[in-house]
Amino acid sequence: MKKKSSLLLVLLLPVLMSAAAKPAPEFFPAQDAKNVNPDTHLVLTFPEAPTLGAKGFIRVWDAATNALVDELDLSIPAGPTMPRRYGPECDYTKVPYDYMREKMLTNRDVPAGTPSGGAQPDEIQYQLNIIGGFTDGFHFHPVIIHDNVATIYLHNNMLEYGHEYYVTIDKSVFKATGWSGIKKGAWKFSTKRAGPTDLTQLNVRADGRGDFNTLQGALDYTPDFSDKTIFITVAEGDYEEIVYCRNKSNLIIQGAGMDKSRVHYENDEVFNPHPLNIKTNEKRGTYPSRRAAVFFDNCRDIVLQDITFETCPKGQAEGLLLCGERIALYRVHIIGGGDALQSNGTVYMEDSVLDGGLDSILGRGSLFAYHCQIRNSGGAASWVRNFSPDHGDIFVECHFEGTGARPLSFSRSRGYPDAEFVLINCTTRNVSPIGWESFEKSAHAWEYNTRDADTGELADFSGRNENSRRLDPVADAEIIRNYSDPAYILNGWQPLRAPKVVELWPDGAPNDNGLTGEEYRNENFRITNVTVPTLTVYPAPHPNGQAVVACPGGGYRHLSFETEASWMAQWFNDQGITLAVLKYRMPNGHMECPISDIKRAMEVMHEHAAEWGVDPAKIGVQGNSAGGHLIAALSTGYDKPEQRPAFQIMFYGALTMEQGGLIEKVTAQTPPAFILCSQDDPISVDSSLQYMAALKNKRVPSSTLHIYAGGGHGWGFKDSFVYKEQWTSELAAWLREINN
Repeated sequence: MKKKSSLLLVLLLPVLMSAAAKPAPEFFPAQDAKNVNPDTHLVLTFPEAPTLGAKGFIRVWDAATNALVDELDLSIPAGPTMPRRYGPECDYTKVPYDYMREKMLTNRDVPAGTPSGGAQPDEIQYQLNIIGGFTDGFHFHPVIIHDNVATIYLHNNMLEYGHEYYVTIDKSVFKATGWSGIKKGAWKFSTKRAGPTDLTQLNVRADGRGDFNTLQGALDYTPDFSDKTIFITVAEGDYEEIVYCRNKSNLIIQGAGMDKSRVHYENDEVFNPHPLNIKTNEKRGTYPSRRAAVFFDNCRDIVLQDITFETCPKGQAEGLLLCGERIALYRVHIIGGGDALQSNGTVYMEDSVLDGGLDSILGRGSLFAYHCQIRNSGGAASWVRNFSPDHGDIFVECHFEGTGARPLSFSRSRGYPDAEFVLINCTTRNVSPIGWESFEKSAHAWEYNTRDADTGELADFSGRNENSRRLDPVADAEIIRNYSDPAYILNGWQPLRAPKVVELWPDGAPNDNGLTGEEYRNENFRITNVTVPTLTVYPAPHPNGQAVVACPGGGYRHLSFETEASWMAQWFNDQGITLAVLKYRMPNGHMECPISDIKRAMEVMHEHAAEWGVDPAKIGVQGNSAGGHLIAALSTGYDKPEQRPAFQIMFYGALTMEQGGLIEKVTAQTPPAFILCSQDDPISVDSSLQYMAALKNKRVPSSTLHIYAGGGHGWGFKDSFVYKEQWTSELAAWLREINN
């Protein structure tokens, strides 16, 4: 009997070892994880690719009460897979859609599928999720699998701060070797005690190390129609989610780069169709569309930059849908099917790329695109539907390209007598000779100086649509000038133009700070490890001759590039002042490096003065904290006349840093200064008083000191600083005074 038992054990040993060799999936958030963001997805990484089952439940429970918090039923289909058929009763809403709300309703408040705006709810049950307060809900995939990674999408806003949760998953949810489901206690985690307190700066990281894991989570956290600027940074990463927000304003969403921060979802008109009884898109105030990957609906004063928005289907599928006023896109890559970009309202695009099919752009508003690429896989670049007095789609110095097999046409607008599709100084490749497919005779199908991208020669206009018009440089000079001006097209709005970036030392700097490796931004987008200094220049559209070279602070360890410099570009431009932000090298024990950089920056400004509309005698400097120390070092130690600033703007300057000695170097030739700090700033108050006293003793004219009752250190251009309106008004008046 003993021999038989031993033999059986030997025979079973390989089986047992094989089973033991199959590890359980890895969890995100990890088992017993703390400080988890409530907008987290649940992620399982299997040893091998799993298969999604057709039934079973995924549940999340409150660990303290054992109450069910959220539930996903896999027997419910995600959404439609065939186009919906509509009857003659389907029409536009008779009254404008009501966007007013006292609070943003979530899946915790009302059932997903609660109709709004007179919409008829679906008769067939699909997965539904309230996103961004849209109670009608979006169809969604409760689980998405890529290779061996399964991501579980809970209903939005079901998890809360300050709770502990556990997860249970039925065995039938996944088919994978060794998978037996997840029972109570095997996967639990707790969320952060509270959300971020500073609403003006939020960061998103897919790995959970930011304020939020998702862009939607950050947007939901922001108030409706904020009168303060809110800056949301989206770190490098892949964000697979439907993003929908409404009633947002004064938002800046900053990605890590078009090829680094990617927000995407497979959504289209089939998967999320409009209601059976209501049409969308065409009429102002109609029921919102639900077929895009990313939506900004009924929003205003929005900036999107350095990011990709994408949807994958090839039907009617927007990568980005915009409905609002004064929405600006800089270095944004939009990828979609037909109507890849839907643009309603006033929208500005610069240095951006659009990849689409069918009609790549759909919209009833005014779109001004500058220096963009429009690529189409077969169809028209746009089906423009604007009505007078609004302008349509205007493209200046853009590139249009179709495929070799399916040339692109510019636009079509049959039935829209006021439509505009205008090209000025654009290039083309694989474009249909007719240009415009179908355009009303009264519409504006205009082009000026369109050239072949390969030969540089003027395009062949002989086969163009009979209703199109080639503008003449003399007879149509006023039209060309007007249609090249964003403010003329966008109802008087003058958006900030994308900056020009100039490398200070293209042939190598004269000194070295000893730093190696790549420059990078941390989770708050502060720049560190700078080895290649640059000037980022924002020329004023209507210059008054003044310019400011801004040096952000950061204790000579990093640079608060946005909050203490680039955020001010629009404000300076509105005063007629060109702003140039200096990305200077960290000293790392070599103070001569940042000083060399600021001296060279002043020389570059003089060299390009005429190009940027700047009077060489009116180039000043601005510095915050350590940047204040740097501009004082320049103002008291310039070597050449072209290095001397015309004036200084010093925010909470750290003049008594270890390099020191600058206050004693003030002379009668030191430029006048506008000095700002807070009474409770432990770093800059004394040095600001001393610097002002030195300027006064040397009889430096027009210098002034402003000490505010509170605010501490490092407030920069943040709206959270309660004296922002006061200091901006005082600085604007001072700049006008010294410019006379």
